[in-house]
Amino acid sequence: MSVKVGRRAPIALVAALLLALPAAGGAGQRGDTIVQFGWVHSHPLDDNAPPRNTLRDSALFPVLGVDSAFRSEEIATDAGSADTLGLIVKHFLSDHWALNLTVGYPPTSRLRATGTVAPTGPTGLLINLDTGRPEFNPVASARQWSPIVLLERHFGAPDAPLRPFLAAGGTFVFFTEVGFSDAFDEAVNRRFGVPLAAAAGRTGRTRLDVALDPVLAPVVAGGLGFRLSERWGLTAQLAFIPLETTATVTLDAEDGTRLGTSRTRLRFDPLVVSVLLGYRFPG
Repeated sequence: MSVKVGRRAPIALVAALLLALPAAGGAGQRGDTIVQFGWVHSHPLDDNAPPRNTLRDSALFPVLGVDSAFRSEEIATDAGSADTLGLIVKHFLSDHWALNLTVGYPPTSRLRATGTVAPTGPTGLLINLDTGRPEFNPVASARQWSPIVLLERHFGAPDAPLRPFLAAGGTFVFFTEVGFSDAFDEAVNRRFGVPLAAAAGRTGRTRLDVALDPVLAPVVAGGLGFRLSERWGLTAQLAFIPLETTATVTLDAEDGTRLGTSRTRLRFDPLVVSVLLGYRFPG
């Protein structure tokens, strides 16, 4: 049994994807603080490994041709792109260097799946689940939090009408409200939980859970700030976040016995486009 929880960022898987990203505001100079707010669009570039599955050993497995450890090559999910609102507070350390703190409203990624989940051997012809069925999708969802800290290098004079910039830093990504849809959860427990519990000599209902590991990731960005007035500015930028995490799916018997585990390396690598309006507070 295997379930793959993210193929594009979810999580943007997900994300996948991320809350808000750096921006250069209107004219900024040493001591100034700029507050920015606006639209953020995240598009994940996925490169995920097949799920690695481990089932609780049973004396029946060799007879049925079931391997207790195997990979699932068919399962794939797609979190798609995500849109959210971002809030940036930036302080200029000098006329050309600024420290950026980015937060925002965490988007919820809804993951759609395709492919058939099945154990190895002839048993897989009898016990399987088509994850692409409409009633299952989206099969899972997760809310992603991604506070970001960046050091920005701004080019040109502080009062220039256009100021390009480059930025680099990091983000701590973690996930909440991670779970499967009710229909998919019920189907997995019925199709796989019942037979796996019976093979382990357990009775009662089974429970399906999923978790996404928190992760530190670097962030690089570049963009252009437009000075609209003495206090107001507009910024357009593109950022890249090489983001990789691990999704762990567990299936437990009613008494807590672990019946199966599936782990998947998820590489989201989102490209993030931001358009933000900023207001400058003089230092």
